[in-house]
Amino acid sequence: MSETMTKWKEELLLNTESMVLNEFPQRVDEINALINGEKFNIRRIACICGDRTGAVDTTLDEQQDETSNETVLPTKRMKLEPSDNQSSDAVATNKALMEMTQILYPILTNLMEEANRVKMWILFLIPKIEDGNNFGVSIQEDVLAEVEEVENGATTCLGVIVSYLESRAKMACKMKKHPHIEDYRQLLIDLDKRQFINLRMSLIEVRNHYGAIHDLIVKNLDKIKKPRSNNVHHLY
Repeated sequence: MSETMTKWKEELLLNTESMVLNEFPQRVDEINALINGEKFNIRRIACICGDRTGAVDTTLDEQQDETSNETVLPTKRMKLEPSDNQSSDAVATNKALMEMTQILYPILTNLMEEANRVKMWILFLIPKIEDGNNFGVSIQEDVLAEVEEVENGATTCLGVIVSYLESRAKMACKMKKHPHIEDYRQLLIDLDKRQFINLRMSLIEVRNHYGAIHDLIVKNLDKIKKPRSNNVHHLY
């Protein structure tokens, strides 16, 4: 084995263990602060995904009858808030959801990278396979499976974000094509509400993943680092 490869493995083994033991609890605290903060507060859902959302803002217009001076019943219309480079009839992005997405996206990618590092850490700790002497390796394999599930879960969450944008774009097109069909407008609002919940739950899942990996590794650290050192092999 080359000196460069050996050095890389040694650094990865040392740094990853420190990351799990010391940095993962910090990740949990930081994400808890976001979950309990203003942007991801579940009470915001009515404000940013309802009639007052920046993307689909339905306002009440009181139309005055010029001949009778009688006030006609209020009617709902789309209030569009285009950016400088958009046409006046463009359907704007839900800015609040985009702000949440910009916060969550790097958190998800960071979880994927760190889960991948933990996976490599465990793989490097798996001893040489010997016939009839794989005692204790099952603990490492069980933990490895949990970490891989976390990595895959983060990938799925990123996919949900992209799917939402595609679905919203299609719905906005239908709404613009059929402006008098109220159901399209309501579907767009409901889609935003569902995405708000998805973003909040994704953040909660990330917090839980960090906590679960930390707990699992702390409880089984000796068995992960030295799988053949004793005769007791149960995953806690």
